[in-house]
Amino acid sequence: MLEFVARRAFISAITLLMISLIVFTGVRMIPGDPARVLAGTDADTAGLEEIRQKYGLNDPLPLQYARWLGLAVRGDLGESIRTRTSVARTVALKLLPPEFTVNEIDRKRFQREAQLASALDHPKHLHNS
Repeated sequence: MLEFVARRAFISAITLLMISLIVFTGVRMIPGDPARVLAGTDADTAGLEEIRQKYGLNDPLPLQYARWLGLAVRGDLGESIRTRTSVARTVALKLLPPEFTVNEIDRKRFQREAQLASALDHPKHLHNS
């Protein structure tokens, strides 16, 4: 039984690795410059080079894939170009029930922001008069 589970886990890992390679390669085969997409059509050469450097687009493809795979395994799926929010968070919000998507850190941050907004709406110095 243990051998069966180990064999299935190995096959699953190889399958996921192959799928990730196909997805990575497919995305890289899309026509156009990813830096141009990120920067917009009015970007100058210096801006494009800065984006290529920031995202490692000048690195060899095997290095880009290794970096991408390492981040994906850790759950870092990057930032959405359109919304500028975490892709992993967006996926979690779509797939998981709400009670699983808001962790304690987010809950505390939202509470602080609500308190700050309330304090700005109702300053104490106006109520002391």
